[in-house]
Amino acid sequence: ELSNFERGRIIGFHEAGHSERSIKKETGYGKTTIHNIITKYHKTGHFNVAPRSGRPKKLTERDKTSS
Repeated sequence: ELSNFERGRIIGFHEAGHSERSIKKETGYGKTTIHNIITKYHKTGHFNVAPRSGRPKKLTERDKTSS
């Protein structure tokens, strides 16, 4: 998974007028990955990683203090 920094770098290249193909050459990431990041940026206005769904961790107070 790409970090927010790497996603921002891709968006920066895109905003500077680079094509997806040239971004691929600069970053080494796949064209589909780059396309998906740019598409999400245009739809939502941000490129941050969405929180993952799943069952919340169940910790007791004792578990919290012992770790």
